[in-house]
Amino acid sequence: MGLLTIQDAASRCGLSEPTLRYYEEVGLIGPIARSSQGHRRYRAEDIDALQALTCLRAMGVGIEDMRTYQANRQVGHAKARDQRDLLLRHAQRVRAEMDTLRVHHMLTVLEQGKVNSGTHQF
Repeated sequence: MGLLTIQDAASRCGLSEPTLRYYEEVGLIGPIARSSQGHRRYRAEDIDALQALTCLRAMGVGIEDMRTYQANRQVGHAKARDQRDLLLRHAQRVRAEMDTLRVHHMLTVLEQGKVNSGTHQF
């Protein structure tokens, strides 16, 4: 794979062009190489990093944890345990959020009087 334009990189990673610029601006990727005209040119390593960020974003991981994850990726196997721990902490936050949403849903159903003869599942 040769160098990709921002349009091609966005398409390949499923992210918008402004998101790619933002990720570079906040230090999640890059610095990204530039053409002689100043246009971004993405390498295979950049695409790999962006695809990892796409997965993290889909899981709802925040920017700071993304930054930590990317820094750990650069180190490699020595940081595998830290990577696992970061993802486990995120999974715990997601479970706690799901529990909270479940309780809110249950309260809403009860307040609306929609529970009849035990047919509603929580």
